Amino acid sequence: MASFFGELSLIPMFCFLLFLPHIAISQTFISLDGFIVAGDDKAPGHWLSPSGDFAFGFCQIENSDSFLLTTWFDKIPEKTIVWHAKGSHPVPTGSRLVVTSGRGLVLNDPKGGFLWSTETVVSRVTHGFFEDSGNFGLKDERNGTAWESFDSPTDTILPGQEIQTNGVVLIAQRSGSDLTGEGRFRLYLQDGTVQLRTVNFPSTYQNEPYYVSDDSNASTNPSKGIGFNSSTGYLYILHQNGEKSPLARGNKVVSSKDYYLRATLEFDGVFIQYSYPKKTSARERKWSAIWSAPDNICITTHVQFGSGICGYNRICKLGVDKRPKLVNINWPTSDYERLQPFGEDDCKDSCLRDCMCAVAIFGGDTCWKKKLPLSNGRYEINPNSKAFVKMRKYGSETQSPGSPSSGSNKDNALIIAGSVLLGSSVFLNFMLMAAVGLGFFLIYQKKLSRIFVDESGLDVNIRCFTYRELEDATNGFKEELGRGSFGIVYRGDIEAGNGSNSRTEVAIKKLDRLFQESEREFKTEVLVIGQTHHKNLVRLLGYCNEGQNRLL
Repeated sequence: MASFFGELSLIPMFCFLLFLPHIAISQTFISLDGFIVAGDDKAPGHWLSPSGDFAFGFCQIENSDSFLLTTWFDKIPEKTIVWHAKGSHPVPTGSRLVVTSGRGLVLNDPKGGFLWSTETVVSRVTHGFFEDSGNFGLKDERNGTAWESFDSPTDTILPGQEIQTNGVVLIAQRSGSDLTGEGRFRLYLQDGTVQLRTVNFPSTYQNEPYYVSDDSNASTNPSKGIGFNSSTGYLYILHQNGEKSPLARGNKVVSSKDYYLRATLEFDGVFIQYSYPKKTSARERKWSAIWSAPDNICITTHVQFGSGICGYNRICKLGVDKRPKLVNINWPTSDYERLQPFGEDDCKDSCLRDCMCAVAIFGGDTCWKKKLPLSNGRYEINPNSKAFVKMRKYGSETQSPGSPSSGSNKDNALIIAGSVLLGSSVFLNFMLMAAVGLGFFLIYQKKLSRIFVDESGLDVNIRCFTYRELEDATNGFKEELGRGSFGIVYRGDIEAGNGSNSRTEVAIKKLDRLFQESEREFKTEVLVIGQTHHKNLVRLLGYCNEGQNRLL
């Protein structure tokens, strides 16, 4: 299927119709050469189902002259979109959709240029049809269905719709306001069950499912589809022998006679069944969730989420509508060491002495030490747990390369930014997160002011040598200590720099010109190595970045 021409990044999930005189045709039968036009008040812009509940046609994008080909609920103010052409892009005013015999639905731009079609080439189309279920389709000369929107679902399934396929059934939008791009959440029918998974963009690798439906017949009675019963309002799994297993057991029964119904895989990965009262006298006419899967997307039985359900380095909390939101948090995937049995003070001291430790969580007699980055945070209530966040002590400075060691405890001070119970109030947790964020911001600003002070942008505590100085220090690079893939290491000696005439023996690495890094990469490497201090590592005293010569 060809895609639409054009591009727009943000597209609302609701249809915004022109407040101009607009022509719409309510009909079941759409004859050959029947057409609709985008944004033309003198021509029909969409077709209505016989009841008028659904519209199929051009939906105008808010604050734009562009349109999308979609299906939406037409009798409710929100004009909620339930289908759009896959791979669709906005089309300009004056674009025309026509029912043709050879190619089915054909979309052309205002000048007659081809944009998209259903590519119905198996048989000749005789007419189009629009049902009260919201299904738009094409009939062939044998009165068979040549194409229908129900067989090409996007992120929503409607009552009366039955999707017979194994594999991907629904694909979430990229965001709540973008219909043009596919999101990373997928609903699959696989191994006889309905599964929700994430995909690691830009590849198509599927992570382990974060939701799997409970179906005792899956092993003995293979599945072949998923459907939505319009009479009972139940979602079900269709099996090879014709049996139907309810997908949501024990959920509230809502009839499509009194309510508009839909089940949508939302952009944040929650599969939700919604209802909307049809009666205008209803107290609250809005979409209400009557069932969702998973019940809590932030805490599931599966842990392989790739970049996480809510995204890498984000925090997941379930809202009242069972959608992920933001407070009391933990980072369960960032643990690298568990100490048990252990005391609270010992937990703090252990994190203080460990250069890998960024946060320590203490609960009961157990200490969990966590490293950066603090990834896949999630909402978690535990009244017996405390969080300790390590931050640089105000006023402490990093030692210069040549200065004597004064003990690592002075340089790495643990400030208990919040000895706050994870199950405490939202306000206290917000204050904790704000304090931590402010602390990291101040540290970062301080690092910037300390590191980028000379004209070259490097730390003044790391000496910048001239090439001539290092050539003299190595006596013309005579004594070779070793060589590797990227350079040769020479023995040398330089002045100690403490006011005496003594000299210090050093190793000088001369990088090979064939493997020279860029200016930015070299400076970054110098900064990283210069700030790394360990008893088993040789300390970096200086560098040379002169022309094509780069030495450490």
